[in-house]
Amino acid sequence: MRDSRSRIRRRNRAIKKRNRQRLALFSISLVLFLGLSFKFIKSVSLFKKNNNSVAKVNTDLGGDSEKVNALSTKEKLDQSDVEAITKRLNNDKEDINDVLEMTKDLSVDEESFSNKLQEIVKAKELATIYKTPSIKSDVITEVPLGAYLESYGSSEGFTKVTYNNQSGYISSELLEKATNENTFKVVDGILIVNRKYGLPEDYNPGVNLEAMQSYEMMKSEMNREGLDIKIISDFRSFEDQKKVYDSQLESVGEEETRKVTADPGHSEHQTGYAFDFWLNNDDITITDAFDDTKEAEWLKNNAYKYGFILRYPRGKEDVTGYNFESWHFRYVGAETAKKIFDSGLTVEEFYGL
Repeated sequence: MRDSRSRIRRRNRAIKKRNRQRLALFSISLVLFLGLSFKFIKSVSLFKKNNNSVAKVNTDLGGDSEKVNALSTKEKLDQSDVEAITKRLNNDKEDINDVLEMTKDLSVDEESFSNKLQEIVKAKELATIYKTPSIKSDVITEVPLGAYLESYGSSEGFTKVTYNNQSGYISSELLEKATNENTFKVVDGILIVNRKYGLPEDYNPGVNLEAMQSYEMMKSEMNREGLDIKIISDFRSFEDQKKVYDSQLESVGEEETRKVTADPGHSEHQTGYAFDFWLNNDDITITDAFDDTKEAEWLKNNAYKYGFILRYPRGKEDVTGYNFESWHFRYVGAETAKKIFDSGLTVEEFYGL
């Protein structure tokens, strides 16, 4: 009886072992079958070489127009381009996202555009900003006649622009240059505003979003170190600056006013890139008292890491045209801010203005 039970157990173990082996063999066979099938499909139908229009490439990729939206900027791809795409599609190490990025690179000449501001332009009529340099791509927003836009270069009939903190591409023929000798001076991606270079009365870009985000990161770091600041002034329109100037003029006269207050159209605040910082727990009364605070000292030594420069340093009054202001900072981007900070120069000195 005992031998019979032992034989049954051995038989059951043998059956289980054989089933596991069969299951493993089936799994391996299934994987090999699917792999070969997919490779066959790629080489024969869905991903075959094609030198026709972008629409055909779209179809070959499965008809997902959103995924291949970047392809629509050119009606045709060169044969060499198609071969390169097909080669990558047939490489098992590449996935579809890599290929879509490759086709995007082929259709958009990003080297013709820049991450730095090139100039300020103006819309000659109602115009549309698109997500990519193509009228077939998604619409980001519309800009009215006479609107000012930041331009980041042009290529193949499109200009890369920013308007109301939204970036995209617009037909170049709908734009005209707004810059003249003393207005909208742009140097190394920076919109220069000082005693000499100004802005027109109708230029109202609002607060720059990138600058505001950088401020928030800087403020968080200061909070971690037991310091706290707030913004007491950011974007200021031409009209607002005129009110400030007139009020100061009435209080202290023209000579003193010009030491501390910009003429309307010559305030950095109108660019949307300038900020006045102050103690968060203090009432707003701008005095030299801020100079001796830990917050002011931290900003002087660290704000550049977040893209801000102290715009009117001590001892540079004859260069900037303004008294030292420990609270006034200008956003220029982290890379440029570090260069200017390391030089110890003002914007005017650094760029020879």
